[in-house]
Amino acid sequence: MTQQALILFVLIAAVFLAGASVGQLLLRIRLARLERINMRLDQRRLNALARAWQSRAALGEQDVAFEIEVRDEIETILTEIEQA
Repeated sequence: MTQQALILFVLIAAVFLAGASVGQLLLRIRLARLERINMRLDQRRLNALARAWQSRAALGEQDVAFEIEVRDEIETILTEIEQA
């Protein structure tokens, strides 16, 4: 009876460990996918910021409204990054 209980315990432990390993693998796959999505979004934000910066440089120093718009866009981007 003791041997059967030990075999049963070993089988239950093996099933638990296999389930935990599969769960961890699934979480890592999801994390990698989310990181890829985050990198794409970051790249889009950086491209938008670079375009805004280039536009700002082309307009010169006298356009204060555009500067405020760019600062608002930067704050929006930083807020989105902090919330992600």
